[in-house]
Amino acid sequence: APATETIILLEGGQKLVWPLDDAPQTEGAMFLETVKKFAQEGNTVTITQCKPSPAILHIKKGQEFQVKNEGDSDAIIVIWSGVRRHIVAAKETITLRLDLAGVIGYHCEGIPGAVYTKGIFYVTE
Repeated sequence: APATETIILLEGGQKLVWPLDDAPQTEGAMFLETVKKFAQEGNTVTITQCKPSPAILHIKKGQEFQVKNEGDSDAIIVIWSGVRRHIVAAKETITLRLDLAGVIGYHCEGIPGAVYTKGIFYVTE
């Protein structure tokens, strides 16, 4: 979990607050239920000006998926689990795979003028 408050913007303008490490167990359970509710199954996250769509991508452990950058500038996708950084060139698509199940956060950076945005990979067995 992040050390400071982290907000994921969901479709429809709703906000999902990532619970801190010392959050009550009930808060963590509510967070997971919201992740499950909003997770969209698929194999592609589209980044436009560092804004991911869908905000929560549901994939299977070990499944390949794509991160597509529709913006005019290169984007850097930082996956919090293991702090892996992946550069996605403007108008390009990369293929990734996560071999760990769970709720895995990521953010996008490197786009001039873009808001620091975040998303979730919901990875199941």
